[in-house]
Amino acid sequence: MQKKITTEVFIAYSLCPRKAFLLLCSNGDGAVPKYSQILQLKKEASQQSYIKSLEQQVPNVRPYSVNNLKDGWAYLTGATISVENLETSCGVLAKTKVSSSLGRFSYEPMIFTGTQSVEKEDKLALMFVGYLLEQIQEKMPGKGAIATIDNKVHTIKLVKRGKLLAPILEQLQEWSNSSSTEPPPIILNKHCPYCQFQSLCKAKAEQDDNLSLLDGISTPKAIRKYEKRGIFTVKQLSYLFKPKRRRKDAKRSPPVTHKVELQALAIRTGQIYLQELPEISKSDHMRLAQTSSF
Repeated sequence: MQKKITTEVFIAYSLCPRKAFLLLCSNGDGAVPKYSQILQLKKEASQQSYIKSLEQQVPNVRPYSVNNLKDGWAYLTGATISVENLETSCGVLAKTKVSSSLGRFSYEPMIFTGTQSVEKEDKLALMFVGYLLEQIQEKMPGKGAIATIDNKVHTIKLVKRGKLLAPILEQLQEWSNSSSTEPPPIILNKHCPYCQFQSLCKAKAEQDDNLSLLDGISTPKAIRKYEKRGIFTVKQLSYLFKPKRRRKDAKRSPPVTHKVELQALAIRTGQIYLQELPEISKSDHMRLAQTSSF
């Protein structure tokens, strides 16, 4: 049986392929972080407010259904669009005069977000809605809209964006049709604090001594860079650190930069390391002496 690919799964792939896999193939969804819950509540409140205002201003507003879609109402609200094992939701569908398989009209989507800005994930969600809408009306919407919580509506062009979806959907469909697929490797990144699988992935990363535990190694490209050198764990990387000796005739100290090798060494040994000793001026020394005398 095919697993259902939703907007959440589709967006998750752009943030972390492993998250998309777990959403699609695991039994438990994990605990959704409070921040994500707040954004969802704000999104729902914004959508409800907009639809209520729309119903008061425009007579031809109807809830979404296949029959209402074919009848060509000016606006359809609360749409859940399903095509085979793909499913998405859309706050409002707005009728346009562009012909489609529905008749001498078609629809453009409007979705809502819980923030005051349009993020990459919002655009992907709109593209996914547009893709599924294209399967129904056999016409890709020329544009769509994203409404933010500050009551601003941002128009986004959807034409020629369909090619971006193909490789993502191809991989998701492969996982959906298989019952024995291995999950993608763990790569901890900046999205982890907002993910319901954070604790699960972090525990696994610590067990495997995963390189992405280190700051600055949070992309497949960065991981491959070290794997090509035969380095697969934090412990292995820690042995690469070699402190540079400062030349006696050097007038200035070299700039202090973050070194993942040193961070790996600190994790392996459980110690704190300083790349250079802090310099205390005479005035600072006197101030410390006066403080300690009290």
